[in-house]
Amino acid sequence: MKNKNGVWIGLAILIIIIGFVMAQNKPAPVVQQPAETTPQARSEATSAEPTAASEESPRETVSTDVPNEAVSAPVSADTATEGTPAEPEASADTATAAAEAPKFHIGVATLTVSQAEDTYRGAEFLIGKYGNASEGGMIRHVTMPDSFMSEMETTISQIVGLSDDPLVKVIVVDDAIPGTTEAFRRVKEKRPDIICLAGEPQEDPGVIGPVADMAIYVDNIARGYLIINTAKQLGAKNFVHISFPRHMGYELLARRRAIMEEACRELGLNFYFETAPDPTSEVGITGAQQYILEQVPNWVEKYGKDTAFFCTNDAQTEPLLVQVAKYGAIFVEPDLPSPLMGYPGAFGIDLKDEAGDWPAILKKVETVVGGAGGAGRMGTWAYSYGWSTTCALAEYGKNIVEGTAKLGNLDDLWAAYDVYTPGAKWNGSTYTDINTGATMRNLVLVYQDTYVFGKGYMGAAQVEIPEKYITKVGAPSAELPVPAAEPAPEPASEVSSDVPETSPNVPAVSEPVTESSQPETSALSPIKIGEIATITGDFAAYGVAEEESVKIAVKEINEAGGILGRPVELIMYDCRTRNEDMVNAARRLVQQDKVSAVIGPSGSGLCIAASPVFTDARVPHIGTLPTNPLVTVDEAGKVKPYNFRICFLDPYQGRILAVFATRNLNVKTAAVLYDVASDYSQGLREFFVKDFEASGGKITADEGHRSDDVDFRAQLTKIKDTNPDVLVLPTMGKSLPLAVKQAREIGITVPIIGGDGYGDFMWEIAGQETMKNTYWVSHVDKADPALADFFRKYEQATGTECQEFMNAVLAYDSVYWLKDAIERAGSDNPEKIKEALEATNGLRLTHATITMDEFHNPTGKDGVILEAKDGKAVFLTKIRPEM
Repeated sequence: MKNKNGVWIGLAILIIIIGFVMAQNKPAPVVQQPAETTPQARSEATSAEPTAASEESPRETVSTDVPNEAVSAPVSADTATEGTPAEPEASADTATAAAEAPKFHIGVATLTVSQAEDTYRGAEFLIGKYGNASEGGMIRHVTMPDSFMSEMETTISQIVGLSDDPLVKVIVVDDAIPGTTEAFRRVKEKRPDIICLAGEPQEDPGVIGPVADMAIYVDNIARGYLIINTAKQLGAKNFVHISFPRHMGYELLARRRAIMEEACRELGLNFYFETAPDPTSEVGITGAQQYILEQVPNWVEKYGKDTAFFCTNDAQTEPLLVQVAKYGAIFVEPDLPSPLMGYPGAFGIDLKDEAGDWPAILKKVETVVGGAGGAGRMGTWAYSYGWSTTCALAEYGKNIVEGTAKLGNLDDLWAAYDVYTPGAKWNGSTYTDINTGATMRNLVLVYQDTYVFGKGYMGAAQVEIPEKYITKVGAPSAELPVPAAEPAPEPASEVSSDVPETSPNVPAVSEPVTESSQPETSALSPIKIGEIATITGDFAAYGVAEEESVKIAVKEINEAGGILGRPVELIMYDCRTRNEDMVNAARRLVQQDKVSAVIGPSGSGLCIAASPVFTDARVPHIGTLPTNPLVTVDEAGKVKPYNFRICFLDPYQGRILAVFATRNLNVKTAAVLYDVASDYSQGLREFFVKDFEASGGKITADEGHRSDDVDFRAQLTKIKDTNPDVLVLPTMGKSLPLAVKQAREIGITVPIIGGDGYGDFMWEIAGQETMKNTYWVSHVDKADPALADFFRKYEQATGTECQEFMNAVLAYDSVYWLKDAIERAGSDNPEKIKEALEATNGLRLTHATITMDEFHNPTGKDGVILEAKDGKAVFLTKIRPEM
């Protein structure tokens, strides 16, 4: 149920899939981002603590006093004007490389042109400069598969295959997609002499850190502050951040948003957040782009021309650039800054003749954008980050092998970047984990100076960033709210909860929890169970009911002797109805608290956001009411091994609604009003429409709204004009009663039906009269005699009647399902519990008997239809449609 994704809510600095999303959808990378320190603190911290392996002193800023001899590609006098980048010269070096056989080779692995053109072109540039190894040169280039998530072994073999060449001394992988860590591990086992370098890893720092000699990440935390600082320099009075729930589920992106908001407050700008459709939703890229085209004029009128806009999705960057230039607003730089990001498509710039020549590309883009009104108000990075990093890492590795650079010395790394980006300044630091304070000196964060067309470089790489933005703002709080839980009996022996020294602030642990890495505890030590609920936020009513119910169940179990003769220790966190807090809570439970399993919450979006945490940690998770199919399977339909649910799915309840509408209400036409930003709402709408039309019904209107909208009269008026037999509201939260209320106010009198987003809070907003003739899907019948004892216990424990009974009952039964699995497993080992959950067959719980199917979903459950009557929801009928 309840895709709490619709509420704002995805590493703790680094989310494991940012890079995956970048490759698949071209939105902001899902690569996890390490935490950082200010430029000034960076130099002090690193120089004060030199290691045996590295004696670096990361530069406070990338200044012009970098020794000229460190730069092998001099700046051309005729192109190196002030504020304009000069072209890296490769022709002389290429001739030399071709004439002399190299003493060693450098292996470079990139994605294909279709997946990551800039890194691929970087490899091409290196071949042009140093020659192809197969033709007597230095560079041996391979490409990794486009479908890299499903072809991981191919990725691994491609990278490892580079080590078959006895002359290969360096391997560079950029982007370092999933599989790179395992590939590096195999390379090191086979050839420990090879230096392994990774660009923009899409695996956690704690995972790739131990095997990579160096890994480079773009410093999005620092950029969160720097983009706002530059916006102020350009005269911005307002800043508008545009995104959607899926991206805000990635902790890095959510954290950067928080940094931007705080920087606006401190620097005197007004911060605003605007929701846009997700291009991966059914509206597609075209629909998402059209939305931006239509809304930017309204936003500029609303906020004024002195407003800087920023969006997290690459597909939406192009239309945003078009409208920002047209309506005279401000745009500092894209989420993935490069002259090629958005600008050529937005302004119809043909760069075929300039391909690979970054200064020429920038000059042409600057001319066109300036002519379109963007001079002094629109910017980017002068050189592509992907292209620059591929080239710089190869250069850095070459210099290390040749003895002119030291592994781990950041000044040597900056010099390698300078070779390929003359005129552009860089800054960066080694990674320090926010939670533990541990430094991983082989993980490095980098960013380039911002270039504004018509102004030149803005000096962003020399700005000192206040430390609070690096260590506090938007970071996972050490004081994450923990709802009061029933105290567990004192354990007889201590259970270790040590976090590895290098454990990053990311949604996965550095080593999966396995039988060997998580030993069995003593007979009397507690079995730790985690619970996450939406105690605060728009859907707090759901979470409070789940929290209380889980506490009741755990107390009952402990009073009856515990599980396997051991007490249950319940560790509870509030995810605040936000995806980033859900990820934080999940990570704390599996990394710090060392729980054996996790229950809750009810939101589909929340559970989807935290899924990688549980998968990587190998800890089973039971969602209480997340009905979206993607909670337990990926987009390819492959089951997520550690994610389960106790409720039925959206396809099932979509069919229940369609059957109820056609058979029970006997309607022929229907209109739909749904939340475009909610996975739950979009999914339920899709499945209802499909089954309703398959039954001969007709959809007269299909209108969308955003999660934070409160006025639906425009959409409802359009719906009314189509004269439907029934109004379908596949949504949840406050938008649900508001839509019901406004529908009645404008004269829509037909029945209104909806999914399991129904809650007793609706009566308070919509009113008793308004709620008449409305019907809702439920997972349980409150009048079921089998539930009477539970409701009595709930009222005794809380002093209140159980209102959100679906959440309460399913959360309560989830605890007993988990108890049954642990007892059948004979262990609190997460892997064994997961296997027992999968094998659940005919388990009788309070509300139903459940059997798991191959996709970790319960089968054969009845759907209940509730009717709003006499000020409350009453049982109407049960429906079990054939699937």
